[in-house]
Amino acid sequence: MNVVERAKSILLQPAQTWPVIDAEPATVQSIYKDWLFIIAAILTPPDAVSQCIMAVPMYLLYEGGMLMARILMKMRLEHQKQEQADRP
Repeated sequence: MNVVERAKSILLQPAQTWPVIDAEPATVQSIYKDWLFIIAAILTPPDAVSQCIMAVPMYLLYEGGMLMARILMKMRLEHQKQEQADRP
C-alpha cells in the first residue's frame, strides 16, 4: 500500500484501517527510514538531487542522535551504579 492509498483509507475508513496499521510490525528506526525521503521531498524543490542532499544529512543526524542517546544512557546507568555502591 503506497502513501496515497494509506492516507485515503485512513480518512475514509478509519475503523478498518487503524487495526491493520496497529498490527504491522514497526520500530522507530524503520518508520523514520521509510518516511525520510517523503519528508525530504516536502522540504525541498521537486528534483531527486535536492531530495537526496536533504535526506542524507537528516539520516545522519538521526543516527547521531541515537548514538548519543545510547552513550548518555550508558553513562547515566554507570553513574547510578557508582552512587549505589558509594552508599553504606
